[in-house]
This record gives sequence, C-alpha cells and structure tokens, in this order.
Amino acid sequence: MLGMGKEDAELPNPWEDFNLREAVARCAEEQGGGEASVRGGKSFLRIKLEHVPKLGDGGNDGVLIVTQDLSEGRRLEEAQQKFLARAAHELRTPLSAITFAAELLATKGDDPVARRRFVEHILTGSEGMRRLSDSLLKLPASGGLGESRTGVGYLTLPGVGGKDHDRCTDQNV
Repeated sequence: MLGMGKEDAELPNPWEDFNLREAVARCAEEQGGGEASVRGGKSFLRIKLEHVPKLGDGGNDGVLIVTQDLSEGRRLEEAQQKFLARAAHELRTPLSAITFAAELLATKGDDPVARRRFVEHILTGSEGMRRLSDSLLKLPASGGLGESRTGVGYLTLPGVGGKDHDRCTDQNV
C-alpha cells in the first residue's frame, strides 16, 4: 500500500504496455480504482488498484495495489487446448475409416469377401475409438487435465491491521 505523500516512492515498471506509476497517480487523483491485465514475457498478471482515504496514523490517502499472477492458469488453458485438438484428431482418424468402410459396404455390399473386410474395418475403428474414449474418461479421475492444486489463503502481515484493516474490510477492499 502506498501513501500518497511519498512522491519519490520507487515503483517497479517492467512492462512495456502498462505504467504502474501513472496508474497509481491516476487512481489517487480520481480517488477511485481500476484493474488492468498485463503481459510481460511469459507472465500474465492482473493488477487491481484501489484508492484508500486517510491511510494509517498519518491520515494520508493511499493506493492499495493487489497483483494476481494468472500465468499458470494461462499455461494450463493453452495445454488443455492443445490436448483437445490432438484428441479430436485422434478421434477423427478412426471415425473417417469407419465412415469410409460403411460407405463402401453400402455401395459394394454384394461381394461377401469385401463385405467381411469392410465390417472388420468398422469393428477395428470402433474399438480404437472405444479405447481412446476410455482413456479420455480416466483423465479427470487421475488429475491428468492439470487441475490446479493451489489454494488461496490469508496472509498475516505484522504491523498491518487495526484501523486500516477494519476500514478496508468495511469497504470490501
């Protein structure tokens, strides 16, 4: 939390498309809040700013900065999308073979040898699809879809609390 009386407070500014110092100054000037999503390299952050009036014993206004790292969630989403694309492709291959064999069976079903071969293709393709779908159904139970195992908890900071904590709680900050 930044007290607004400290004009020369050092703020990190590692992002090309987001200036934290300007955002804090605007939040303090407008006595409001804001939110931004920021990318930097492989990281993806959500930054929330909120003006806090009469902060601390000095009574100066301040700005609360909350940063949430969403990078792991983004990487997980990308991995899931790639997995789903591959799974769809793996399902499409035997389905195409089944469709082709069924079409041939419908048009050239008079020959018993050809008929038998087309039915075998259909059975082989459907067995491959069954095995793949069984594997896909087992993934959620094994945690193979990368469900996040991180928890959210409270952090106690020594020297922070009292009136400021109550004020922030009352304002749903």
